Amino acid sequence: MNEAIFQRTLEVIKRMSVVTNDLSETETLSSVGIDSLKMVELIIAIEEEFGIEFNDSTLDPSKLITIEDLLELIHSTLSKA
Repeated sequence: MNEAIFQRTLEVIKRMSVVTNDLSETETLSSVGIDSLKMVELIIAIEEEFGIEFNDSTLDPSKLITIEDLLELIHSTLSKA
């Protein structure tokens, strides 16, 4: 995974979460305070951060469990851009 994408994603998550310490790819989004409402806000913030728009057909919040899941979605969206 691209380190720059990873770091930028972590910064967005940290701005929205209750956690300020180091995060790993395997942590669940819910464990850092991202509930269903914050998930919507997180998706919008990620789209703005990377200048992308997630395709509704590939965006399934129920499959975004870990930070790694979110990173994979970002990477796949960027690779199609």
